[in-house]
Amino acid sequence: MLEKTIYYKMITLKVKNIIKEKLPLKSGDKIIVGVSGGADSIALLHILTELNLDLQLIAIYIDHGLRPDEIPQEISFVKGQAGAVGAEFESISVDVLALKNCDKLSTEDAARRLRYQAFAEARERYGAKYIMVAHNADDQVEEFFIRLLRGSGRRGLSGMPYQNGLLLRPLLSLTKADLLLYLQERGIDHCEDSSNREPCYLRNRIRLDLLPRLEEYNPSLRRTILNTSSILESEEDFLEKSARELFNRSTRINREGKLPKTELDCRSFSGGHQALQRRVIELICWQMDAQPSFTHIENICRLATEGTSAKTLQLGSGLRVKKEISQVVFHYPLGRIATRQGEREIRLERRIDGEGIFAIPELNRQLTISTGEGAGEGRLLVDREKINFPLLLRFHRAGEKFHPLGAPGRKKVSRFLTDKKVHGEDKQLYPVLINGDGNIIAIVGLAIAAQFKKTETSKQLISIGWQETTT
Repeated sequence: MLEKTIYYKMITLKVKNIIKEKLPLKSGDKIIVGVSGGADSIALLHILTELNLDLQLIAIYIDHGLRPDEIPQEISFVKGQAGAVGAEFESISVDVLALKNCDKLSTEDAARRLRYQAFAEARERYGAKYIMVAHNADDQVEEFFIRLLRGSGRRGLSGMPYQNGLLLRPLLSLTKADLLLYLQERGIDHCEDSSNREPCYLRNRIRLDLLPRLEEYNPSLRRTILNTSSILESEEDFLEKSARELFNRSTRINREGKLPKTELDCRSFSGGHQALQRRVIELICWQMDAQPSFTHIENICRLATEGTSAKTLQLGSGLRVKKEISQVVFHYPLGRIATRQGEREIRLERRIDGEGIFAIPELNRQLTISTGEGAGEGRLLVDREKINFPLLLRFHRAGEKFHPLGAPGRKKVSRFLTDKKVHGEDKQLYPVLINGDGNIIAIVGLAIAAQFKKTETSKQLISIGWQETTT
């Protein structure tokens, strides 16, 4: 009995030391704790109460809607365990299958996304400082193989960190066996999730099939993988710092114009190792809310080191990457477009059948057509009697002309935009609105054609609005 008592106290002490060395917890912190009812999370809940840190714990149970026969019992159990340690409790339901079908995700990925979203919302709602989950050393090994099979690089294979922003994992140095022994010695029960035995989930197949097979070749496989992850983590830290240094030397933010641009100096960039170059490109894209694929990163690296001036690449998010003499420019000439369809050309041809508000996601804008003078900055007014629906909103064509109101005669649309200090690809932010008879009514957001102007004899007006939308 003495050995058992010493062992469970050793586990608690080990977690306390991890928190002291690796996590930013302070006495009195309010913490969201993810508690499923399984051995890991129940052990975490009880260990946290034994640390004498005066933590304010909120136990959050996530009902994924996948095991309706087991959920009520688990909720009741977790609520009781939370009450036993003086923690608040809340059960949150999420619709995993709806997200899975909508976004074409696996069940595991949809559940993970909704789970962490629910934790984040709970943290805001309770005013908590951190979110804590019960990932352990066995989870770390399984995650290594999941990421390996998905093609992760060094960063992914270095494993889950003890801290990732506001997310804390204090049990990563403990095995599943450690936690089960802790519960056994403390006389604490836990729930068994039947889905952990279902072979339809990748993590289960790795745990139940792949790992036992590999352990026939190396009985110390799990320790070997953890050591490898630790080595990769240290090397990852070094590479990340080196990439940051190259990033700082070779990039700058240009805030001139309507949208900020990131400019990459090709000479400074080309002096870096290829491994660092890839990281710099990835970092630029992530900071600009784009998720680059490996192919995107390779193409942009070649553009910076070998590409000719004026060559352009475009990511599906709307991020455009262009070589301009000695630099590569990353920007959103058309606003942030929430798609992930790979590199593509943006086209615009929108039929407008009458009054209304029309979302133009291609440009992150909305067009408003309404009777009367309307309200809002940048509204253009035209004579209603001269408007023939349906209208057409599209990009201007090469050489296309119109007669701007107030100008002595016709002018090329492109030249007019240049005179208005709208240059290059930014010109696509101002498409033309075409009347039913084929004439240009307006360059939306900027100017109307003279023949559509309001006069003293105008009986009714049409207001044309052009606003940026939020994403």
